[in-house]
Amino acid sequence: MGGAAHEVAATLDALEGKLRELERELLGGSPEPVVQAPPVARDPPPPPVAPPAAAPPETPAGPDPLAELVAFRDLLARSANTLIAEYEHLLGRLRTGPLAAAANAEPTLEGQVAIEVGPFTDVAELLSFERAALEVPGVREGRVTMYDGRDATLHVLLGEPVALAAELRRVSPVIFTVADGAPGSLVLRLG
Repeated sequence: MGGAAHEVAATLDALEGKLRELERELLGGSPEPVVQAPPVARDPPPPPVAPPAAAPPETPAGPDPLAELVAFRDLLARSANTLIAEYEHLLGRLRTGPLAAAANAEPTLEGQVAIEVGPFTDVAELLSFERAALEVPGVREGRVTMYDGRDATLHVLLGEPVALAAELRRVSPVIFTVADGAPGSLVLRLG
């Protein structure tokens, strides 16, 4: 046994003896002569053992997480299908409802068109309406040709047949009604 191991064994023996003495005192026994056991040769401590591989975490009792994900995916799919069906139903109603009829009742115009529109509250509102008219698909060019401080006339050139009033309603920042429509002209009232 090496020197360090011998010292450890001797220290352990001494501590064991003291422990017996304290035990006797606490139990109230008569003091007996302490006989010290001869030092016992002890084997060196075993080498440290690596901790066991971590076990997979225990799953809490309850439903399988994968099953929950599949159920949630199915719920989302059903919800999406319901929304799509409702959206298609709404589109069908809009295609055949009063708004569609009004849009279809308005004339399709082509070529040069004079749009008489008013009353505008200010020049900024007129310019906003003019910009919107230029955004209508099929409008090649357009400009204000008359403005009296209240009503205006815009001339636009259409490159293809366009339901101009319906398209203006879609892009215009102002609300209007069609007062009159004839080939080559459109009269709109704001408000």
